[in-house]
Amino acid sequence: MIVRPHGVKGEVKVIPLTADSSRFNLLKNVFIDGSRIELTSVKFSGKYVILKLAGYDSIDSIKRIINNYVCIRPVDTIKKNDGEYFYFELEGLQVETESGEKLGVVEEIQDMPANKVLSIRGIEGNEILLPFLKSIVKKVDIDNGRITVELLKGLI
Repeated sequence: MIVRPHGVKGEVKVIPLTADSSRFNLLKNVFIDGSRIELTSVKFSGKYVILKLAGYDSIDSIKRIINNYVCIRPVDTIKKNDGEYFYFELEGLQVETESGEKLGVVEEIQDMPANKVLSIRGIEGNEILLPFLKSIVKKVDIDNGRITVELLKGLI
């Protein structure tokens, strides 16, 4: 996610949503708000990635893309290990308990200090937050659009 300008020449500071930020070195283009944009440089600063985007040469041009996600084509994704998922694969999946009770749909995945958290829009419109832990998430079935969870007592 683009969090702010970096300097005055059109660079942006990005919080990477990837396990390996060095992957940005392999990209030639990204998508921001649906538009394809060429990367002209990539640098790293602590937990941030600093990107120079073609056509963005000033702070003013950057202001309109702040808080947007930097996206890539699925073909440009890195290989994952078993049990690893991209956020876009989980968003929109139906969440249900092992007994078949429907809880809602995954709206987003939040990165918290201790672990990732599924933000679920409950069937009654309420927000349900579930830690994305093996002790809770029992099965992720991308093909059938479903996540099966075990609700521990007092969790929701």
